[in-house]
Amino acid sequence: MSNLIIKENKSEWLSNKSVAYVDGWTSCENGDAHSEFDSDMNNFSEAEYGEYTEGYSQCFSNQACVDNIT
Repeated sequence: MSNLIIKENKSEWLSNKSVAYVDGWTSCENGDAHSEFDSDMNNFSEAEYGEYTEGYSQCFSNQACVDNIT
């Protein structure tokens, strides 16, 4: 992720991401704790859980960068 994601470009950024990635991003954005892998978690496979974690982590990192410049 090389660009900061802000309100104006968030929809575009998330539009080509998987449902699991968007779910992770949204969970982080809402301040929800990172969910541990559970086979019943939104019917995610282990690979999809990896995408959830990537979305959560990138949102967290993005927000830290945004906070540092505002």
